[in-house]
Amino acid sequence: MIRRMKVVGLGDVPRGLLEAAASRAATIFGLETLLGEVLAEPSYAFNAARGKFHAAAILRKLTRVREDGELVLGVGTFDLFDPDEDAVIADGDRDERTAVLGTARLTAPDPARTLERASHAAVVAVGKALGLRECHDPRCGMATISQPDTLDRRSGKLCQSCEVAYSKGDRAWAR
Repeated sequence: MIRRMKVVGLGDVPRGLLEAAASRAATIFGLETLLGEVLAEPSYAFNAARGKFHAAAILRKLTRVREDGELVLGVGTFDLFDPDEDAVIADGDRDERTAVLGTARLTAPDPARTLERASHAAVVAVGKALGLRECHDPRCGMATISQPDTLDRRSGKLCQSCEVAYSKGDRAWAR
């Protein structure tokens, strides 16, 4: 059963951003949080044609710092992409129990809003790593992130359907 989340910076990431990213996800999913070592910016995942970092490549590499019983959330100040999508803010891999958050698109004029957006986006990344899917309820913590400002309307918790799905999936991890 996953009870701990290790949060690692991918490159030069302010500690406050790492803490903000971890806070809401830890609360929603009942995870103990550990700030791990800072890793180098993932140059291996950079696609020059897109000017972005490949989310799946980062997710695979994060397994190297994950220990039994924990999930790893990597946070970077860059843009992410997936081959099927031009821009990705948050992604997770249930099988590898890894999550990644690219915060470049989350920047707002108010630094507090940027941190709040990061905390909401991290819920989506961590939720995916725990086996949840994105939700169609725009106020749910697992709602699809279509634009950074959609994060400003989040409730800060899961909707009832996602709560039920998480409780069922959480027990499956214990097997």
